[in-house]
Amino acid sequence: MVRMHVKEMVTNARANYTHITKNDIHRWIGEGRELYQPSHTLDSPSYFSSLKRFLKLRFRKVTKWVSKTFNIDEKVINQNAQNFVELVDKTQTENNIPDLNVWNSDQSAFQYEMASGRCYDFKGTKDVLATLVDKNSFTHTHTVQYHISKAGKVGDTFLILFQERKGKFGPRVQESIDEYVEIFKHVKIECSSSGKMGKANVQKWFQDVFEPDVREGEGNILLLDSFGGQGENAKLLTLTKKDLRIMYIPKRTTYLCQPCDLGLFRQLKGLIRPIVAVCRVNYLYGKSKMKPSNRLFIVVCQSLAHNQLRADCFVPMLKHAWQKGRYLVTEPVENFSTVTQVSFQKIAGKKCVKENCGNICFIRCAHCSELLCYTHFVFEYHYHKIAGENHGPNVPRIKDLLKKFMENDAADEDDDIE
Repeated sequence: MVRMHVKEMVTNARANYTHITKNDIHRWIGEGRELYQPSHTLDSPSYFSSLKRFLKLRFRKVTKWVSKTFNIDEKVINQNAQNFVELVDKTQTENNIPDLNVWNSDQSAFQYEMASGRCYDFKGTKDVLATLVDKNSFTHTHTVQYHISKAGKVGDTFLILFQERKGKFGPRVQESIDEYVEIFKHVKIECSSSGKMGKANVQKWFQDVFEPDVREGEGNILLLDSFGGQGENAKLLTLTKKDLRIMYIPKRTTYLCQPCDLGLFRQLKGLIRPIVAVCRVNYLYGKSKMKPSNRLFIVVCQSLAHNQLRADCFVPMLKHAWQKGRYLVTEPVENFSTVTQVSFQKIAGKKCVKENCGNICFIRCAHCSELLCYTHFVFEYHYHKIAGENHGPNVPRIKDLLKKFMENDAADEDDDIE
């Protein structure tokens, strides 16, 4: 009976997000003992341990502190999210808009030098230290903006926004950026002083990146969140003559009904992080002149990741992101493969398939399933042209550019983020 009393108290407390400590558990044990077993002594460490096992309790790290009104707010937020999802589905059904024409777009920030917060070390090590190429690149970010359809399609083009001190590229850097835009035809590049999208950047993204994917002569829907420059940006619809409805996701509901947040960006970062990790190690050990913060590396890395996510094997994963947001999907998904499962599992110790290579495999291509080493994936720019793609990159010129970069002793300084 004491155990059930403690279970009831814990359940009620956690239902209201009340912070529980060991002292609270002992207090409830004492209350239960007085009510049900006054003659028993239940304050031993062994009883406390057995009670924790019985109730399956763990002393967990608090991941988020909330106000006392959070529980009430959460119900309102859930209802707002559900109402929005129903409105989107109703609009799509009433206007006979196919899943291929229903889009969600969002932006996500990437550290210039991404790294996991964990590292393998020997048991008992007091301080776990790890080396970065540049500590500034661990705090500064660039932003990417994607758009994905309800049919599981990633947009043909995407935008990279760099953080520049004065909100514009210097003359020498601008020359390089112009060259990148010319040869990476599916990548648009902008900059801002904060590294975040402002209204002008969002309008540029809409006109150059998203609008070409809007189908002419058919109905289209674009879901945007209410944050930053894209929230209630009235000018966007004036930039297109196509049949497009922009619907804004209610504030504080994006974690419930924004497909990009629910199924895209975590997978994208899971693909980018290993590429950056090898780049960092190679630079630190003198095997490469390429830094993780080089603009060329960032463009190459993001470009290849975008191309990989457009593989057919990831369509169910992206459809599931919409399902997770409770949207109606024409063909519901039950099973799907993640980036880790497709690209990085079951490749340990295997060799690159390229002739006369012999290097250890780094990744499995999501398009052709070839096992590739880091050099053949990144520096040989392993890109697959997508059927119907109008913005494919100039692969031979990209390879030449990477080769010249590696041969230039000052290249890592010329192209590095300040």
